[in-house]
Amino acid sequence: MDEKPKRKWNRHAILPATVGALLIVLSLTAGIYVTRFTDKPEITTEPTSKVTYIPARTPGPTITPSVTAIRLYAAGGELSADGFTAYVGDKALKLTAEVDPKMVHPPLYWSFSDPEAANLSVGDDRLSCSFTALKPSGKNELTVKCYGMEYTIPVYLWKR
Repeated sequence: MDEKPKRKWNRHAILPATVGALLIVLSLTAGIYVTRFTDKPEITTEPTSKVTYIPARTPGPTITPSVTAIRLYAAGGELSADGFTAYVGDKALKLTAEVDPKMVHPPLYWSFSDPEAANLSVGDDRLSCSFTALKPSGKNELTVKCYGMEYTIPVYLWKR
């Protein structure tokens, strides 16, 4: 019978690979130990975060919008240069302003020549105003201003 010869295990052939694997495991373990137990941060009394100051940009020139026209409306129609008449004791008249070009929340300023003769209650949007006659004083003036444009109309206050 033919028997195959048994191979002998050669310890010397596997020795370099075993030694190499052991050295790798040993260096990894040493690296973990060194980083874990020796890299403790020192306690400092200074804050660790620093604030960086960045100066604000200087604003460029501001351009004032140009208003070309102001129109006033009351009771469904536009008020002309002839103005309007209000009577003491009547309910408040709602006035509405419109500026050209159209703007969102334009800085409108409403004024009346005789503040004791009428009450102006300006709305939050500044485009509307509630006008109430308080005493008869004849001819007065209602003025609306916006960005240098001014619109003035006469208002006649009478008693019924």
